[in-house]
Amino acid sequence: MSYLNVPIPTYPYFIISGNATYRPGDVHSNRNGIDCFDVIVVTQGTLYMHVHHESYAIHAGSVLIIPPNTSHYGYKICNETTFFHWLHFNTAESFNISDLPKSLGEPHVASIDEAAENIVSFPLFQSLSNESFAKICSLLQQLESMSINRFEKSTRILKPIGSPLHQQSLLMQILQILSMFPDNTVKNNSCYMILQYLSLHYSEKIELSKLAEIASCHPTQVIRYIKKQYGMSPFQLLNNIRLQRSCEFLKRTDMTVAEIAYAVGFASSSYFCKQFKLVYKTSPKQYRLHHT
Repeated sequence: MSYLNVPIPTYPYFIISGNATYRPGDVHSNRNGIDCFDVIVVTQGTLYMHVHHESYAIHAGSVLIIPPNTSHYGYKICNETTFFHWLHFNTAESFNISDLPKSLGEPHVASIDEAAENIVSFPLFQSLSNESFAKICSLLQQLESMSINRFEKSTRILKPIGSPLHQQSLLMQILQILSMFPDNTVKNNSCYMILQYLSLHYSEKIELSKLAEIASCHPTQVIRYIKKQYGMSPFQLLNNIRLQRSCEFLKRTDMTVAEIAYAVGFASSSYFCKQFKLVYKTSPKQYRLHHT
């Protein structure tokens, strides 16, 4: 799991937003990267995107954030009619990508003559709850000024609602929904503690009961919270963390594939290779050849 960490102020600013309809057989174009953030929100069908070294199947209700100047392309054609919203925004300040969100750090308390500074973290990929998904789609519809339709082979110009200040306000509401910790609920704190524990102990054998103990909640709540926040089970999340760590070992060490598999917590190298190819569409050995 990777997170975008943005310092505020200065706040992210709105650029443009629109929507697109793809036909079965269409695929997202290959881009070396654009000079702003690209947010993709799928409402129908599935969009298959490869971003940098990660592959994502963006289903209805899922959101992907592509950082500026990051190569991306569709790695698989759409199997059905696919509709998605897209939003471009940027930041005046620098940002970084990390394995853990920074949002729960102690906020900086400003003096009377300086602005308060903090960090807001956004999962690069997440599945939203039905309520959050409906809200974000409503906000995006108010911002959109362009509609691309592959069926009609047309691009229509739409009239967005409101002044530039109103558009900026809508962007802030969208980012509030997408942020890692939009509020201080038990669910969000539990998710953070579980994520932090998995990121530190990924190489160990981890039981659901241990995660429940860490988050001070029932095991069924652990599954429900994690599924709602990340769109996957706790052990799928753990699997993703292990695979991400394995990429670092492949790029930076001379360890064998089997050694790396055991180092990141997989019980067998064959299962590790199977999972790795499932996510990265290549074998660990081929990945190493292309990244060293």
